[in-house]
Amino acid sequence: MLKRALAIGVTILMGIGSAGAALAAAETNVLTPQTGVGAKYGSRDPYTCSATIEPQQGAITADLARQYFICKVEQVNGSGMLFLLDNVKVEVGKTVGRARDLVALMHDADPDGFVYPIRGSFDQYLCFPVDDSYGPHAHGQNCSVSHELKATGSCYRTGFGDWSCYMDGTGPTDSGVAPPGYMPANAAAPAAPAQEPTARISAVGPITSVNRATSGRPADGSPEQSAMSGQLSAADTDVQQGMRLFESGNYRAAYQKFHAVVEQHGSDPLPTLWEGVTRDALKMGGISFDYLAGNTDPKYSVISNELLALSSWHNGELEAAKEALDTCIRYNPTDTSCADMEQGIESGASAPDVKDWPADVGLIKATAARATVWKPRG
Repeated sequence: MLKRALAIGVTILMGIGSAGAALAAAETNVLTPQTGVGAKYGSRDPYTCSATIEPQQGAITADLARQYFICKVEQVNGSGMLFLLDNVKVEVGKTVGRARDLVALMHDADPDGFVYPIRGSFDQYLCFPVDDSYGPHAHGQNCSVSHELKATGSCYRTGFGDWSCYMDGTGPTDSGVAPPGYMPANAAAPAAPAQEPTARISAVGPITSVNRATSGRPADGSPEQSAMSGQLSAADTDVQQGMRLFESGNYRAAYQKFHAVVEQHGSDPLPTLWEGVTRDALKMGGISFDYLAGNTDPKYSVISNELLALSSWHNGELEAAKEALDTCIRYNPTDTSCADMEQGIESGASAPDVKDWPADVGLIKATAARATVWKPRG
């Protein structure tokens, strides 16, 4: 519907240069680098916006839409991964009406404000802190990048008078690439990365174990590795896109992505887990959704039990939560997260917010590790 309503707008052709060059002159420059944040990723610093209130009347310009989109996306998330944009181009179309008259009302929109469709293209990077002891996260190969060539979205004013702009696409993804503004290790060593959140992928159930040196990597020469040495599968690409939508707070679009993958690849546990998290975020049925459905892969057994426990805890089903945690503790006694969660339940603590669950259980890291394009050694 938005695509049909788009009119040809003023195109802004400048993007953020790969080396983080100064922005070309703009009518209002609100982008401000978060100094020092990019060092441990070997990248330029992410941008934030000094203000998001202009224009206070009338249509938003393509230049401001581009800047607001950049500062909405660029950040370090709860799992310590850095999101950056490059080569951002934006067009603004004619308004599609007031927010209150649209079928899908943005949760924070000013109901009396006008909504403007936007379209364009951009490269979105997802980067791990540099770790030269860990091949895929070494200097110059610690990021994946999605090339969104036909992105669409919208800009609107919130109830507080700020502008919010976001767009998304379905472009191809490359892994093991350098971040924007990359500086080789011999030119300037980045700061030591902060301690990463505990990765639940390191405790994979009673059958096998995965350590930091491999993090889910198939054995050299295995059929699985050969299959993964090419481009990402369509399912993995869709899960990555759904993950980005979830991280941005667009749970409904994320659910559509994950649900479509589950429909086509029902035996794959990873999109099943993500679909369950978004169902909870959207309050679609609570614990009636079984995170263990179709989960035949022992690598995700801990994550499944933790998410099932979180869902039960969140919905007040404390005995069901303890049952899932007891299973987790029994099969994975070295993973303290399930015992910690059980202690929290017994102490009467409140369950974490659904938006924090993927980071809490390492699901984001598991997704990134799964989607890495592995290549045979030597």
